[in-house]
Amino acid sequence: MRSALAILLLGALACGGAPTAPATDRLPANEPSPLVDGAGSFAQTVAGRVAIVDLWAAWCAPCRAAIPQLRALARELGPRRVVVVGVNVGEARPEAADAVEKLGMTYPIFSDPDFAFSDAVGARSVPTLLVIDRDGRIAHRGQAVDAALRRAVDALLEAPSP
Repeated sequence: MRSALAILLLGALACGGAPTAPATDRLPANEPSPLVDGAGSFAQTVAGRVAIVDLWAAWCAPCRAAIPQLRALARELGPRRVVVVGVNVGEARPEAADAVEKLGMTYPIFSDPDFAFSDAVGARSVPTLLVIDRDGRIAHRGQAVDAALRRAVDALLEAPSP
């Protein structure tokens, strides 16, 4: 397990850099915990849906810049059973919860303070955006809400449901 300082330094250097290395093609069994008390589990939130998972940190400017785009995608694609989910990495719960409020994040947010989830999915920088299919497989990895992410989501929506 990396130390928090090491990941913050790595993230600061890599923020906006190359896509993450694939550690797995499926979501790991260890999942981030809900940041807001009373929220469902990560697995329940994404189960049977196409999901856009945003691994982010409050100090990361590109992460903050993506939030309005992610809110718009959540509104637009929610009726098509697409869920947008944020996973705050490497930050203490109070700081992450404060950032969620200040940044106006309206979609489900989970916490990964010890990097267990981000390590398991091969995220080496923030932001990391994953598109997950209905079976929990990672269909796309990137670092921006861009045309490639949208193509991946659209392709999964066009695929037959299980």
